[in-house]
Amino acid sequence: FPRSNYGITADLGFKGFSLSTVIQGAGNRDRYLGGVLQGDVDVVSRFPYAFQSDYWRPDNTNPLYPRAVTNGSVNSRNNLQSSDFYLLQSKYIRLKYIQLGYDLKHSLLKDSPFQQLKMFVSGTNLITSSNSKKFFIDPESDVSNYQYPIQRTFAIGLNATF
Repeated sequence: FPRSNYGITADLGFKGFSLSTVIQGAGNRDRYLGGVLQGDVDVVSRFPYAFQSDYWRPDNTNPLYPRAVTNGSVNSRNNLQSSDFYLLQSKYIRLKYIQLGYDLKHSLLKDSPFQQLKMFVSGTNLITSSNSKKFFIDPESDVSNYQYPIQRTFAIGLNATF
């Protein structure tokens, strides 16, 4: 669990333009890389991440990661023992939401029956900064990265108020 969480929201408006944003994050968070991220797969050829290719083998005796798990070997579970080697500093900051809009009632449609006629573009989860990203892990996902990834979305819309 993060030792601190934070968030900043801003809602600004000027001459018909509006900007809304949410920035969120967590600080001092350690997460344990488990399961498939440790190399817990039945055959070496099924490592899903590029960083996992630097494991011990006779032609690579000074790797970043221990010997890969292979079924049937005497010590096949040794590199899956609990260890602080697999702790990852996972604090992050994320642009969670941003919306830029313009109220057409402000200039073009002054005499219309609308109280507001706002065009907008928005996006969610646009930018994330975290050490976890180099392991292709979303900082809010589970330890094995099995969850469906947090989606980046974009929207264009029109909001009318009568």
